[in-house]
Amino acid sequence: MKFTIIIQRETSIQIKGNKVLLIFKNGPTEEMQIGEAVETATWTDNHNLLITLKDGGVRLYSDTINFEKI
Repeated sequence: MKFTIIIQRETSIQIKGNKVLLIFKNGPTEEMQIGEAVETATWTDNHNLLITLKDGGVRLYSDTINFEKI
């Protein structure tokens, strides 16, 4: 699922250890397995999900699976 402005507007983000939950306002929750402890998760202006790890790493997700390290 590629992230779009609609997904950004229709979800809230919750962090649970090494998972990020995308909670849709009118539907299910999408669970992202990050594999490392998550510190923060926030949407960017380009509708990507910016995740900061507790070990200091930073990842930019374009969908629920694909990311690049920053």
